[in-house]
Amino acid sequence: LARPEVSTLVLKSTRPMPEERVPGFLAEWASRAYRIKGFIMVTGGRLLAVECTPEQTRIRPVDHSPGITELIALTDQFSGDEWEESFARFRKGVP
Repeated sequence: LARPEVSTLVLKSTRPMPEERVPGFLAEWASRAYRIKGFIMVTGGRLLAVECTPEQTRIRPVDHSPGITELIALTDQFSGDEWEESFARFRKGVP
């Protein structure tokens, strides 16, 4: 069998996302990635650590704050452009 062409995608943003929108954003992508891991800056300057696989999503607050969102996804099912556009929509509250 041929190995799937897996991409490593990096999403970075200095703009915070409202915390209540984070689970929905991750749910949209976790089932289509082998793994998503990183940090999401939420409104109010809080930082959330996230770890996702198709079967499980963990979100927890962390004490330190690099001041940015930085997520890494391993996938063969979506592009970086699609992921970034979705992040912007969720951040703005646009369906």
